[in-house]
Amino acid sequence: MPDTPLADRDGGPYDPPLERRVARLEEDGRQVIAAITRLEEPIARLETRGDRLDAAVQRLEMGFIRLETMLAATLPHLATKAELANTRADVQTLRIELKSDIAAGLAGLAGLAVLK
Repeated sequence: MPDTPLADRDGGPYDPPLERRVARLEEDGRQVIAAITRLEEPIARLETRGDRLDAAVQRLEMGFIRLETMLAATLPHLATKAELANTRADVQTLRIELKSDIAAGLAGLAGLAVLK
């Protein structure tokens, strides 16, 4: 690609359309800098909110860890439905046996009282 001079070869000023384009680029650059400057404060606020959110998530994680630890320690000691059903059946059997033993004991006592 051949060299294209920015100024006329006779030493005159730059091409007027090129000067307008450069001026427009400079203005666009100033607008970009202004936009970035306006965004700095909202971004800082978002970072602060993000830090608070991180702290809240960390507290939640610690709560979940404590809950998980508590459940892991407690759940193995809790009875299942089947275990409860077996216990109820055992209690019912013991109750029947106890009633039978009491009736037999009372009958034995009644027999002793009659003998005396």
